Amino acid sequence: MAKRWRHPTTPPGYDSLIASVEMSFMCGAWHGKNLNSAFKGVDAGTAHQAVPGRSKTIWQICLHCAYWCYRVRVKLSGTGQGSFPRKGSDWLEQPAEATETQWKADRELLRKEYTDLLDTLAGMRDGEIQPAVPDDELEYLVTGAAFHAIYHASQVAQFRLLLRKQ
Repeated sequence: MAKRWRHPTTPPGYDSLIASVEMSFMCGAWHGKNLNSAFKGVDAGTAHQAVPGRSKTIWQICLHCAYWCYRVRVKLSGTGQGSFPRKGSDWLEQPAEATETQWKADRELLRKEYTDLLDTLAGMRDGEIQPAVPDDELEYLVTGAAFHAIYHASQVAQFRLLLRKQ
């Protein structure tokens, strides 16, 4: 097992966790595009289009990220189970037709889930919400959500390039 520099019983630094989620989704990050900026300028047709040699679309990545952000929030807070507004889990189906209205709504769903996660973390920091998981699991889940967003931001950027080359 790899060496761990952090002590597992040290409480998480909520402000650092919040910053990692903010940078991975909406605020300027030094590493490049965050998830929100990766979707900017992508129209519904492009988001809906299959990428040659890949099994997922940009639209599906958007829904997948929204779903997992929701799942992390539910796990952390212990509330909201079963209330994700789209049918399915993990890799949700994109709509049969690509409309700008639905694409905008699904991007807004993604933004809402990240905002709700940030609100939950701020509530935990301020003592308004009691975490439903131990500190080490909380840190693991939140940093995992941030890394997940950054991974998929990079994937969206790659898909955009591949679709442009068609």
